[in-house]
Amino acid sequence: MRIGMIAILLTLLSVGANGQETLHLGDLGKTWVEIDGQVYGARPCELGPIGGGEGYHDIYTTGDITVTNLDEFRAALQQAEAGQVIWVPDGVEIDLTDQPAVSIPGGVTLAGGRGNNGSPGALLKRMGSGWMLTTGGDHVRVTGLRFEGAYEGNERVAISSYFMSIGHYGGEVDNCEIYNFNTSGIAVGRSAMGAYIHHNYMHHIWQAGLGYAVTTNDSDVRIMFNRFDCGRHHAKSAGWPGAGYEFAHNWVGPNAISTHVDMHGGRDRGDGTDIAGDWIYVHHNTFMGRKRPVGIRGVPSQGGWIHNNWFHDFEEPSGAVVAPWPVGGDTRMHMHNNAYGPDRPVILDVEFEAHRDAFDAAMAAYRQHNSRQARAWFARAGELASSDAERALAMLHEGHCYMSMGVDHAAWAAYEEVLAIAGASERLRAIARNRLERIELMQARRPQREWALAFTDDFARDELGDDWKPLVGNWRIENSTLRVGEGHSEIIINHAFAGTQRLELEIMTPSLRPCDFSPAIHSTLLEAAGRLRDSGYWLQFGGAGNTLNRILRDGVELESYSVDRFIERGRLHHLVAEFDGQMVRLRVDGVAIMEAADATPLLGSERTTIGLVTYDVAHVKSVRVYTGHLE
Repeated sequence: MRIGMIAILLTLLSVGANGQETLHLGDLGKTWVEIDGQVYGARPCELGPIGGGEGYHDIYTTGDITVTNLDEFRAALQQAEAGQVIWVPDGVEIDLTDQPAVSIPGGVTLAGGRGNNGSPGALLKRMGSGWMLTTGGDHVRVTGLRFEGAYEGNERVAISSYFMSIGHYGGEVDNCEIYNFNTSGIAVGRSAMGAYIHHNYMHHIWQAGLGYAVTTNDSDVRIMFNRFDCGRHHAKSAGWPGAGYEFAHNWVGPNAISTHVDMHGGRDRGDGTDIAGDWIYVHHNTFMGRKRPVGIRGVPSQGGWIHNNWFHDFEEPSGAVVAPWPVGGDTRMHMHNNAYGPDRPVILDVEFEAHRDAFDAAMAAYRQHNSRQARAWFARAGELASSDAERALAMLHEGHCYMSMGVDHAAWAAYEEVLAIAGASERLRAIARNRLERIELMQARRPQREWALAFTDDFARDELGDDWKPLVGNWRIENSTLRVGEGHSEIIINHAFAGTQRLELEIMTPSLRPCDFSPAIHSTLLEAAGRLRDSGYWLQFGGAGNTLNRILRDGVELESYSVDRFIERGRLHHLVAEFDGQMVRLRVDGVAIMEAADATPLLGSERTTIGLVTYDVAHVKSVRVYTGHLE
């Protein structure tokens, strides 16, 4: 017997400000938002809540064969026939640790009562390496149970715990809690077409370098309405020709150690191609946290589509959200109509047909005091402008939005651009000049930090010396220049700088693909290499393949609004990274491209380290460090 579709979904529906309707669901909080009639994020379907459990509408309460211990379970697997249900009652616990992988016969359903009257479901566990379950034929279903693996940590250990291998057509896993399988949750084989993985709660599947909640090969798989957390790749494919999967209506938690949705390319397989499967479809998911939601490591033969997702903790589309970046063109990746930001999410990748459409939409948002949304659409209106007059008007309003958001450095750049547009009217120029004067007056009223020179290096020698400590990469001095080659590199100045800090450096690259001239200030002295970005203020300039500027505070984004300036090949850039006691700021060639206030500044005796992170060839000509006294 099942609890049927007449059960009522236990949710609380509320309407937020500005017509945004949001669903609150148990301990998940907001799982989706509705803006202008469209849904963004993981909205439950008629079967019940995201992740299953209480409120799920397709729960078995009896079966054809009831099992309460290991012997009965083994016997049931021998006698069950297609169409029958092996039922494991609530409260039963079966230990499969010393058993070979359990093969479920074709057409058989293995069921429990997870969610019935709040039941967590019966528990099957395997506290050692190896596979727990496999399919023995087509149309196997596993539903309403809990499955526990051998290890919940994410470090590399001798145990390799695997939950289930689906090797046949039409496999289905739903309404289950699956956890502590450090290496692999559900693995869908090459011949296993039509697999459906839905309404499960999958967590603590996150072994470093491995850890895949759902893996697919050259098979089509639907991964929908699940709750994921504490994972590495929640969905992953080797990307062989023929591979494809749909990842939709899932809630993805903030605890992760790598990209959430992943598709490998030919370089990962070593097959001499750049193929990343046939297709991938990522839509209506809610991604929490700051790990990259989607990473495609090649080119899908048919294409990839990313839309109607809610990127909860990202302020705008970038290489931190999806790789490759930018999408489109030869990438065959299509990304549009996604929501960004936690409280009042905005749509930043809507496709408008004309300048007027984008401008009108921006004005409507501006009149509703939704400055973030308006700014994005004014920017799009500027891109679609067919005349200087249209572009200047859009840019002026973009500056107004930045001012209302308190992002003065970006407003300054917008107003200066208005003055630089030849066809801008005198009226718009006068407004821009007036706003620049207002910003200048506000900045003049701020307390000015007095800086004292504390360290200088022009590299007029042959050896690196004791002033510098490389953490990652082959740093060296050549021709009076501090140099490093391709790849991830980090270095710190081997001195402690007390008080507030200001780092000035001259840096350039001859590389065709620049990536990261990113200073770190107010950091701790790190013993572990490769972690400089996670300590202190990390001012990322030209990150994610020279597409991303942002400020991180102890590894968490503090500010992402940036003037549109990036690394220029062959140009000697002058960078100034500073914290003056109130504002964290990065200036590039005399222009403040990023700044942010910090109410709880990173100061103290342990916050004395200054360093630099690069991801490609870099030549540093000079370095100056200044310090300021704390009041």
